[in-house]
Amino acid sequence: MKLTPLATALVLGVAACANANADTLRFTATSGSVGVLGFIEYDSSIFNTGSSYQLVLNSELIAIDFTDPISGLHVDTAGGAFEGTFFNGTGALPTVVGGLGFTGGDATSGGVWIYGTNGVLVGTDYANVNWSTTMVSAVPEPENYALLLAGLGVLGFIVRRRRK
Repeated sequence: MKLTPLATALVLGVAACANANADTLRFTATSGSVGVLGFIEYDSSIFNTGSSYQLVLNSELIAIDFTDPISGLHVDTAGGAFEGTFFNGTGALPTVVGGLGFTGGDATSGGVWIYGTNGVLVGTDYANVNWSTTMVSAVPEPENYALLLAGLGVLGFIVRRRRK
């Protein structure tokens, strides 16, 4: 019984799953008066580390989740495709610089509008907002595991047929 192809497939499959996603950066907005307003997340590979003013369009958003503590307005959808957020990528981690249009939602639903480095509009206007950046470790997507298992099943079937 020769398991070399099966062992090779297992090693390659695990390596593919481990490298499935780049790290995710989470930018959290906190208001001094009411606490956490919400966050936006992007794949870390999209940031230009040499740029002090990089526009990242909403089409690049992985996730957005803002809740206005006063009105209860909840925004979890990206704004228009040609709107986005400006970042400074020259530090250890990128930081929010400002926005172009609505990063989340839109004007009619009281969306998320980032203005300057310390302001956010989420239903109600919040000034003196602090942004923090954290790195979220990559987790392989469930469909990668399904693909790995399907491949291992096919290889097991091939090895079994060769034995007969």
